[in-house]
Amino acid sequence: MPDKNDMNTAAPALPIEHVIDVTQGLGKALRGHVEADEAGLSRAAHLLAIPAVTKFASDYELTPSGPGKYRAEGRVYGAVSQTCVVSGEPVEQTIEESFISHFWPPEDAAQWWDNAGLEQIMDDIEIEPYEDGRIDIGGFVYEVFAAALDPYPRKSGARFTFDNPDKPDEAGSPFAVLKDLKT
Repeated sequence: MPDKNDMNTAAPALPIEHVIDVTQGLGKALRGHVEADEAGLSRAAHLLAIPAVTKFASDYELTPSGPGKYRAEGRVYGAVSQTCVVSGEPVEQTIEESFISHFWPPEDAAQWWDNAGLEQIMDDIEIEPYEDGRIDIGGFVYEVFAAALDPYPRKSGARFTFDNPDKPDEAGSPFAVLKDLKT
């Protein structure tokens, strides 16, 4: 059972803290740029459990799309160093991901999800609820950045080889040991 003190721990700070207050509404489109500082890059690497994040930024435009509803469009870009799943060596990856999402009050978002048909859901429409008149652009672009990472980074030319010390003539095939099994 978790310690009761563990349950009260605050979530870790995100790499980019950027919240937009929309309690008064937006009269027109709001364009912005957010970028992680050195501490944010370090937090991103820690949260993503990778060796390094060397760049993490986003350009976005937030546009009113109805009463209390907003459309966010932009791109997330950056650079990371991950570990090759085959060799364990560093793998550099460039991130460049476009996004379009809609931020709606929670009750409108819940109603949309309750009434959405399969076609609407399959259209890849992202509806993000926001609360207390605050849209967390920093948290949203971090999610886009994290989802853009290669889940199985592999260094160019890296190959998995299996050497069977008991049968050197069969080295190189992880399935060679199956040949000895009888049915």
